Amino acid sequence: MKNDFAYTISFCNEGKNVNKFLKKLKKNINNNTDQVFCIVDSKTDQSTTKHLNNFCKENKNFKILGFFKTRNFSETKLSALKACQKFQFIFDIDGNMAHDTKSIKKFKKKIFQNRYDAVCGSRFLKSGKYIYGSNYQRFLLSYYGTKLVNFMLNLNFTDATGGYICISSKVVKKILKNKIYSKAHFYHVELKNIINDFKFCEVPIVYKKSLSKIKYSTILLAILNLFKLYKSKKKKLSYD
Repeated sequence: MKNDFAYTISFCNEGKNVNKFLKKLKKNINNNTDQVFCIVDSKTDQSTTKHLNNFCKENKNFKILGFFKTRNFSETKLSALKACQKFQFIFDIDGNMAHDTKSIKKFKKKIFQNRYDAVCGSRFLKSGKYIYGSNYQRFLLSYYGTKLVNFMLNLNFTDATGGYICISSKVVKKILKNKIYSKAHFYHVELKNIINDFKFCEVPIVYKKSLSKIKYSTILLAILNLFKLYKSKKKKLSYD
């Protein structure tokens, strides 16, 4: 199939750093067949958009997808998946330098060798790494959040809260059919809950987190969404 892989990458306020990231990405993909979609929305600043436009003009397999009417993070992410569902596999990657693009080859190797429907990056597998600097709060939330999510939703991920995933078109279709409760940080947990019904695996990744802190209101909202998902899943099981 032509254009087997698409890459949806969200940007916010990275400015000229997008050039450094996209150059690294370009070295780790097949530029003859793979398509990269740089996602911008109302939260993406003008400087970042300008640098993305310039880069995409010079690289034919890089394009900008604008979703300026979406109301939140999750809505933008889902709109990007919907726009790219014709591709056999779709990567979801952060554009803020948090995800190491060298890991892409590990994802593809698992897909080609084992025919997985989804491959998820893990910061907590052996050889994985979570570089969090002085912001240990994020590390603790991700690590213990995974344990709580696994327990409540009966999942088996070593990293249930992180992004950096590659999913097949049939997983994308299932995601788009499901109700997503989260507007922000809980989004990837909901995706993992759906991925759990398919053939998947995890691969170790190096993750470098920014120094931004997470608000307590965001944590409480994530817990609320977890209980909503738990109730929804329990109700579904009772009907099966």
